[in-house]
This record gives sequence, C-alpha cells and structure tokens, in this order.
Amino acid sequence: MDKICNRIKYALCMGQISQMKLAMDIGVSRDCIFDYTREDYPEKSMQVETLKRLAEYFEVDQYHFCNEYHRFIDTVNVGEYLKGRRKKAGMSQREFAESMNVALVSYKQYERGAVRIPEPIWRITKDK
Repeated sequence: MDKICNRIKYALCMGQISQMKLAMDIGVSRDCIFDYTREDYPEKSMQVETLKRLAEYFEVDQYHFCNEYHRFIDTVNVGEYLKGRRKKAGMSQREFAESMNVALVSYKQYERGAVRIPEPIWRITKDK
C-alpha cells in the first residue's frame, strides 16, 4: 500500500484544496496537515481520528488514509486481543511482556487499554 502522506497529497491535489483550508475545515492545525504530508513523518504518530476526518472530508472509505495498524487500534479491543494472545500462549503477564521485551508495567497498561499499544509492539503480538 502506498504511504499515507501520498494519499493525502493526492486528495489535496485532486480537490484543489490548500493544506490551510483542509486544516480549518476538519478542525486541526495547519502544522498537523503539513506533518501528515511529509515523507519523513512517522505514520505511527498519526491519529486515527484525524485520518478518519480526512476520509469523511474527501468522501472516501473511513479507513482510506489509515494503515493496517491504525485500522487495528480503531476496530479491535486491544486489551482483550492481548489478553487472548497471552492466554493462548499459556503465559502470565510477566512472561508475555518479557517475550516481547516490554516492561511489565507497560504491558499491563496495554492490556488494560490505558495507553495505546505502540506499533512495533503490536507487530510483535501479531506473530505470537
């Protein structure tokens, strides 16, 4: 799949809309849109809600501007997902956290849904 920044730039070009107008219309800062259109801006830092607002604005599928990770964190109960993966592996929270090289306190927050699971950690859980 092509990069999110390229999809946004294409939509802007096709709609002949400036970054400033887009930012104002969807209620984000111009810097946000500027960042999201930069090749070097990490997709993992992009917010799902902002990407979904972009999709609504351009009248495309709600996940058009999202990658697999964004879709996952928006559609899956991450805590239940992690707990299920851990139980399937027959591990305690400590063992599962260690298997992913994650601090136990961080893992517990992911499993409780208190904080967003980072993309690299999510990728590891997909393989477990």
